[in-house]
Amino acid sequence: MPERNWKKELKAAIENGHIDVDLVDIFDVMTDCEFSFELSEADKGRPYGLFFHSAAKGTLPVVKFLIENGFVDPHFKDSRGWTALDYAQKTRRYEVIHYLIQASNSH
Repeated sequence: MPERNWKKELKAAIENGHIDVDLVDIFDVMTDCEFSFELSEADKGRPYGLFFHSAAKGTLPVVKFLIENGFVDPHFKDSRGWTALDYAQKTRRYEVIHYLIQASNSH
């Protein structure tokens, strides 16, 4: 089975109106964040940077897309031991916090 391409699937979902977020918002999330995420070499090709950035910025549609499509594990920790929930709590992104708690309990 070929490996799924999360970037193409995310772009298609946005373009087809399945996710209510603009591609510009994704770019902003990736380029304007106060945190520096330290991922292992094995995890750098996966969307955990985007996942953590989106949680910290409160971009709930992207957080939901990545979890609900199986691209990320809500329990994943970066090299500091932080999860997306930790980043969302640090930046007080309450909708994301609520969603991540639910997602963590169902996984």
